[in-house]
Amino acid sequence: MGNRAVVIFYARDGVDNEYSPLTYLHWHGSIVPELISKCAKLMTGRRTDLSYVAARFVGICHADTEGNLSLGIGNVDGSKIIELSDLTRYCPGDAGVFAVNVTTSDWEVTRLSGSHYECEAPSKWTVS
Repeated sequence: MGNRAVVIFYARDGVDNEYSPLTYLHWHGSIVPELISKCAKLMTGRRTDLSYVAARFVGICHADTEGNLSLGIGNVDGSKIIELSDLTRYCPGDAGVFAVNVTTSDWEVTRLSGSHYECEAPSKWTVS
């Protein structure tokens, strides 16, 4: 059990999307919106830089996670992602998958669930 979530950042590159590695959180699913907001604030001026956004997000999560458990990263196979809903394959349960579109400086966050656990985050919102 836990309060698990996966966060994936992506950017539209013409027709296709480019995906960051996924960030797995075991105990912080309920505060994902807060963590995303912290990252957006930190990345002011560079919000569309996918690799740096993802790296800084992992750093923020690392600072909030004690010990050597409960935080991980993994690969996303972008070739198998046709629609955003395909990201549910990475769903750990609990709070679900948070897909963050960093194509523009106003990030669009979509929460994809499919679990019995109801996270209080809305299913879609913008971080300005």
